[in-house]
Amino acid sequence: MNTKIFYRFYIVFLISFFYFATCFAGNKDEIKIALNADPETINILEYKTSRVLTPIIDAIHQRVLGEPDLKTGMRKLELAESVKVMENKKDVLLKLKKGVKFHTGDPLTVHDVKFTIEQCQDPRNANTFAGTLDEIESMEIVDDYTLLFHFYEPFAPWQEVMRVGIASKKYYEKVGRKIFRKNPVGSGPFCFVKRRIGEYIILEGVKNHPGYNGEFKRIKLMIIADPVTRVNMLKTGEVDMIYEILPHQIKELKKYNKLSIKSAVIPSLYYLSIKPSLFPVIKDKNVRNAITHAINRQEIIDKIYQKQGYPLYMWANKGELGYDPKIIIKYNPQKARDLLKKSSYKPGTTIYITYTSAMPNSSIVALMIQHYLKNIGMTVKLQQIEYGAYLTYARDGDKRAGHMALSVFTTEIDPQVRLMMSMISDAAYCYYKDRPNQKKMDDLILAQAGETDPQKRLKILAEIHHINYDDPGNITLYGLNLIYAMNNRINYSWKEGSPYMRDLYRIKLNK
Repeated sequence: MNTKIFYRFYIVFLISFFYFATCFAGNKDEIKIALNADPETINILEYKTSRVLTPIIDAIHQRVLGEPDLKTGMRKLELAESVKVMENKKDVLLKLKKGVKFHTGDPLTVHDVKFTIEQCQDPRNANTFAGTLDEIESMEIVDDYTLLFHFYEPFAPWQEVMRVGIASKKYYEKVGRKIFRKNPVGSGPFCFVKRRIGEYIILEGVKNHPGYNGEFKRIKLMIIADPVTRVNMLKTGEVDMIYEILPHQIKELKKYNKLSIKSAVIPSLYYLSIKPSLFPVIKDKNVRNAITHAINRQEIIDKIYQKQGYPLYMWANKGELGYDPKIIIKYNPQKARDLLKKSSYKPGTTIYITYTSAMPNSSIVALMIQHYLKNIGMTVKLQQIEYGAYLTYARDGDKRAGHMALSVFTTEIDPQVRLMMSMISDAAYCYYKDRPNQKKMDDLILAQAGETDPQKRLKILAEIHHINYDDPGNITLYGLNLIYAMNNRINYSWKEGSPYMRDLYRIKLNK
């Protein structure tokens, strides 16, 4: 063999060997996680609802109240030493823990809490929390560690205003809005180091922080939008963890014994949005009840989603206040046929079902639902619409949205936002405005919104769900598990009940 050719081959071999060795060995000081998209911002004051933004914000900032207890619905104390609803039911007294410091070394006080909330309320920041925070009439500073919230009226989801990550007022005033937007400062277990838009974000552990385990120095959050690329990068060791894996990718990942594949039950709500007020053909509740009995939810989960999900039968997700596991609607095609015969539906009348990219595998789910409804005697046609166009049609009450549509609702533990957006008669996304007992439904939704006693509120929510069960305004289908995977360098468990990747400090290096 020619000596030059041999040496060229040898050099290429060495470069390749060291590249792959580096990938698989990893940097013991750095954990690499693939984010599914580039976050709109890294600034809590301009927070947008986003699965990719939340883990970053939560790592940098601490909140007054943390994650909810799924049994009681009460959020756990994080920065708060105590919170108390006052006798008038309109005011909430907050006492902060002392000794908490920002990454700058400045103490965290209620001045920072008040400042953060006011910034989030500011329209120029277009913050997703603003709608909830606007329920606050004013905030009264009692002392550096005591703050009194005055609400306009009793507000049941008052805890939601205290889940905003707290920013440093002093730092913001020192550097100004422009610099703060690019270099946020909080009091969390990780501090912000660097961002390259569209490429990555680097966070570094804060020494001596009670929430930082010190097992690794930094986290590199890499922006990898394509799901196939994310899987391939996990297999080659270029990233340590990926999440929101599609069910059909599990089989491929299982071929690699150095990978751990996990799933978590998270708040998730997929449903058929139906529009009785727009289409008389589905106004008869017997038609809607026939549809809900005709759909085999478990079969959809098993066949399309590889058993990574669970059926839902009420207008609530599994981790939500008011969810009742005893409510079950059995798959019963014969009952569905009987209900349809009793109804005003005339055989041959076409029902349009719309599907979009919002639901995973929506085209296949739509085909299965079409089959189920054909089986009971309904004529169904499918139409695909671009998601943005569908949202516009749905918001405007445009009939081009179709009689029904496969939809998803981002869910939290508190149902307030969804009830106000979808069930009260003046809501933009309420499609059953002329329900026979709509006045009662409206009154109940408003009553739960102002009920600060948790047990009394649960009773009101139960009554709302009972009315909707008898005469459904939407047909709930299922929730999906979150599937994630990691290599054998690390160990991490997704927090059950959370739709977001939280508590990055809980990642541990395997020894």
